[in-house]
Amino acid sequence: MKLHSFKPTALRSKVKLLGVGGSGSLMAGCLTACNLPDVDVIACSTDAYALRKSIAPYKLLLGQEGTDTDQRTDVNYTAALACVQQIRSALEGSTDLLVLLVGLGGVIGTGTVPVVARLARELGIPTVAVVTMPFEFEGKIKMEQARWGLAALVERCDAVLVHDLQDLLRLSPKIGLDEVYAQADERISQSVQTLLEPLKAGATTEVLRFVKGAGRLHFGFGTGRGENRARQAACRAVHSLTWDQEQLLSTAQPQLFMRVAFSQNYPPTVKEQRTMVKSLGTLGRAEQSKLLYTDDATWRQEIDCSVLIRFVE
Repeated sequence: MKLHSFKPTALRSKVKLLGVGGSGSLMAGCLTACNLPDVDVIACSTDAYALRKSIAPYKLLLGQEGTDTDQRTDVNYTAALACVQQIRSALEGSTDLLVLLVGLGGVIGTGTVPVVARLARELGIPTVAVVTMPFEFEGKIKMEQARWGLAALVERCDAVLVHDLQDLLRLSPKIGLDEVYAQADERISQSVQTLLEPLKAGATTEVLRFVKGAGRLHFGFGTGRGENRARQAACRAVHSLTWDQEQLLSTAQPQLFMRVAFSQNYPPTVKEQRTMVKSLGTLGRAEQSKLLYTDDATWRQEIDCSVLIRFVE
């Protein structure tokens, strides 16, 4: 297929998941296998090669195929500006929520995604950016590019969820590099599902209310198995949360979006549900928190617990 041949009318969902740049395009493709609710999944890049590797159902090439990709953030930013009408045609008219996926630090995604976020704001579309930050050892230039991209997204998006690779390394100091990337992919996938699966239950209003003007979001995820699986999953979810110093000193209160996922063949008991809610409820305002249960048709005995947190004054 041609990378920019789809018509905007083919995008029927009011929720769009847009993977920007190389890693964002790949992750968007991977999320198509996660049984998301009615969501249009689009890979978007100035790099035709990166788009061809993605299995996202829709692909948007910014610029002309065959054009060399410049390895500078500012050049990709300018290229995205020149293609703003292409982006607009994919978003305007029928988008109630936009989720952006991008690996910050790379030149293509970091240069392109601020343009997409600014356009979404101009169109009045609530936007959540789910991003990764690089390791410190990947170099000063890459880290500076990532911080620039993050600052641009915080300014232009309703909510930004950061998966910091350095934080994952701190949580598991002996973990291998491949395992860190696999863990990051799993956390990204789980966080997007936690955000979007409530749409299946008709909770669109609650999701939009949660992300509107949320600023920085925080995410925790844990899995439990065996007799104490509920407590184990909840404790691991809480342990995986990372806070910056500014947040720790803030007087703002946490508000939670909680998700418990399990096999319909091994559903949680009433006691397990009580344990899970009690363990997580201490993190935030129970009366303002949303708890969602989702099941699947597998035979796995694990129970998953994930939580999205925003802070409100």
